Amino acid sequence: MFSTIFMLGTSERFSDELNSKIKITNQIAVLIALAVALPFTITSLIHFKELFSIPLVGIFVCAIILVLNRVRAIHASRVMISLLPIFLATLYNAYLTPEGATSVVAIILLQLSFSAIPFLVFDLREKKYLFPCAAISLFIIVVGQDFLNSYLELPLETSVITSGYLHYVASFIAVIALYAIIYVLASNNLKSQEESKMLVAQMNENNSSLKDSEDELKRKIEEIEKAQKEEQKRNWITEGIAQFNNLLRSNKQTDELFNQIVFDVTKYIKANQCWLFLVSDDDSSNTKLELRACYAYDRHKYLEKTVEPGQGLLGQSYLEQEHVYIEEVPDDYVNITSGLGKALPRSVLIMPLIVNKKVEGLFEIASFNKMGEHEINFVRELGEAMASFISVNKINEKTKTLLEQTQQQTEEMRAQEEEMRQNMEELAATQEEMQRKEQEYINRINELEQEVNSLSEKELQK
Repeated sequence: MFSTIFMLGTSERFSDELNSKIKITNQIAVLIALAVALPFTITSLIHFKELFSIPLVGIFVCAIILVLNRVRAIHASRVMISLLPIFLATLYNAYLTPEGATSVVAIILLQLSFSAIPFLVFDLREKKYLFPCAAISLFIIVVGQDFLNSYLELPLETSVITSGYLHYVASFIAVIALYAIIYVLASNNLKSQEESKMLVAQMNENNSSLKDSEDELKRKIEEIEKAQKEEQKRNWITEGIAQFNNLLRSNKQTDELFNQIVFDVTKYIKANQCWLFLVSDDDSSNTKLELRACYAYDRHKYLEKTVEPGQGLLGQSYLEQEHVYIEEVPDDYVNITSGLGKALPRSVLIMPLIVNKKVEGLFEIASFNKMGEHEINFVRELGEAMASFISVNKINEKTKTLLEQTQQQTEEMRAQEEEMRQNMEELAATQEEMQRKEQEYINRINELEQEVNSLSEKELQK
């Protein structure tokens, strides 16, 4: 039952501090009503009937305080519990103490106990309530009783409470009230300390959890940023390959196309020099790597360059069908030439152009900058597209050559056929002439035979 009374007026919508103050207010009200006001009401009925109404009013005041908390008049209830008990105790003491006499010790103890109530129901953040209530309580203790003594006076026999057994009973009640208030204060301080420890522990746990969450968030952000960078690199490669595929599908002449490609490759990967070598394998016994296009400041130096398979890094890359990337470039390898002079490149990439496990050519790229993995992958994918183009171009050229040879052979065969036809016609004419002459010879022979026969007959007739 008491736990229900103590919780009157509390709400989940209120903060824990406010609910704690409401609970303390209810506890003090019940304590004063049962431990102070009720015993003094009974004592007054027996010994001081004229003062009976004062402790009885205290009981009603405590009940009203509970009601005010119940209806959420929280500040009013706390002000009442801070001021009315000490005022009633001072009023009671004023009636018991004639003017100029010594105050009842038990009542003084009660007044001192009640003066601590404002510090229980208000905290330092509620200065507009705490300081006025504490000041009024102090004023009532110091000035109030002397002021009331000058106006209040009843013919009472007070020896029973000043020196008799009631003095000890009242003192006991006052001490109990004082201890109870101190206990409430200590228990609430202990509870506050425990709550503070719990809050600190919870805060530490939250901080730890927050740190873990922050680390996890940072990790996810790093993963997202890494994924975004990887996606940007993939898009960069895709866009570049699409651009060069469009260039390969153009109708430019082969030499012009290759020159345009090495120029665009150099600019796209922000390199400084680029060479394109193609495999010359028409004669299988004399395969060579011939320079077909280059982009360099002193380009004319490289226009007649050929490399044997296995010769240098370029030849090794051709034989092994693997790309070569170096950042420690030998001093005697190659220099990047510009208008400011010559300098050793910081990185060199040799990428074979492979299709169907066959090397059709090689890119050799030199740069003042280090090349990223995505740039190497871009050159590799471009090399595959270039190898396919070169292979198809070779097939087309061979097909064109075969077609030209076939057409030439067909024309030669047609000429031979026409010559044979003419020869056949001449042969047929010759045969006809021979047959005609043969017939003439036969006819002449027949005529001669007839003449001979005629002559023979004439001679026989003679």
